[in-house]
Amino acid sequence: DLDRLAPGLKQSFANLLKERGMYLVHSHSEEPFEIPGYTLAKDGKYYKYNMEINGIYYCPDNIVISDGKPEIAIAPEKGIIMDKFCLNFESKTIKQYDDTAAPDSFVDDLQDIDRIDIEKAEKNDRIIKIHLRGKEKPVIIGIDKDNQIIKYDNQYLKQTGPNFLCSNKRLEELNLPELREIGDNFLFDNGELEKLTLPKLQIVGDGFLYLNCKLRELCVPKLQQVGCDFLYSGASLKELDVPKLKDVGSYFLFGNVELTKLNIPELESVEDEFLYDNDKLIELNAPKLQQVGDLFLCNNTVLKVLNVPRIRQVGEDFLSSNTALTELDFPELQEAGCNFLEENEALTKVNIPKSPMLERMMKRIAFI
Repeated sequence: DLDRLAPGLKQSFANLLKERGMYLVHSHSEEPFEIPGYTLAKDGKYYKYNMEINGIYYCPDNIVISDGKPEIAIAPEKGIIMDKFCLNFESKTIKQYDDTAAPDSFVDDLQDIDRIDIEKAEKNDRIIKIHLRGKEKPVIIGIDKDNQIIKYDNQYLKQTGPNFLCSNKRLEELNLPELREIGDNFLFDNGELEKLTLPKLQIVGDGFLYLNCKLRELCVPKLQQVGCDFLYSGASLKELDVPKLKDVGSYFLFGNVELTKLNIPELESVEDEFLYDNDKLIELNAPKLQQVGDLFLCNNTVLKVLNVPRIRQVGEDFLSSNTALTELDFPELQEAGCNFLEENEALTKVNIPKSPMLERMMKRIAFI
C-alpha cells in the first residue's frame, strides 16, 4: 500500500503509469516490505529514522517510535530530539531520551546551562549554542535537517566517560582542544568523520574510533596509552605519528588496509593482534618495544622494514605470513611463542641470541 509511505502516493503512481500505457497492479499481500532507513509503525505508516537503539526509533521532526507506536516526544517550540538526546528549551537541559539505555557521556558536561540559542546554517542545518554558566564561549552543536548531530565544538571538555556519541553516524566536525582522557567506545562506528585533531589527548579506553571508515587524518601528538580496538578497521588512514605512545591494548590498528607507515618511538608493550591485516604497511619503527602478545603483525605481506631491536618477549604466531621481510634483528630476544616467524619465505637473515629454545624454533624455518 503506497499510501503508507505518503497519503495519495498510490494514486500518483497510478496516474503516472496510465500516462505510459501501464496499470498499477494492486497486491493483496499482507506481508510488509522493508525500505532501508525506514521503519513500519503500528499506524501502518513508514517513518524515516536516524537511529535505532534498544527497539526505539529516533526520527526527524521530534518523532520517536517505541513498541511500534509513533509519538511527538517534545513539541518543536519546547525542544529538539537530536540523535538520541532530548534538548529541552524550557528546563534548559539535555539528556538521553531513553534513560534505560547505556549512558552516553556526551551529556555529562552539559548540565549547567544558562542559555540556549539557535541559528540557521547552510542546507537547512542549524547551529545550537549552549551557554554554560561561568563559561565565556558557548558549546556548539550543529544539526542537519533531520536533527542529526554533525558538529560538536567544546572548548572546555577535558575528560569523557564511556560511549561518547557512540551511536552517531553523521558527525563531520569535532573540536575538543582541551580533551586529555577518553573512556570506552568514543565515536564508535561513526561513518562520516574524515579529520580529527586532539592536541592534548593522553589516554583513551577501548573502542576508540572503532569502524571509522572515512577517517583520513588523525593528530594525537601527546597520546601515551590506548585500550583495545584502537582505530579498528579505520580503512582510510594512510599515515599515523604517535611520538609519545607507550602502551596499547589488543587489536591496535587492526585491518587498517591503507596504512603505509607508522612511527612509534616510545612504544614499550602491545597486546594481541597488533597491526593484524594491514596489507599496505611498509615500515614500522618501534625502537623501545620489548613485549608483544599473540599474532603480532600477522598477514602484513608488504612489510619490508621492521625496527624493534629491544624486543625480548613475543607471543604466538609472531610475524606469521610476512612474505616481504628479508632481514630481522632481535639481539635481546629471550622468549617466543608457537609458530615463530612461520611463512616468512623471503627471509634470508635473522639475528637472535643463542638459546636451546630459540634454536629449536629457528630450525623450523626453511632457510636455516
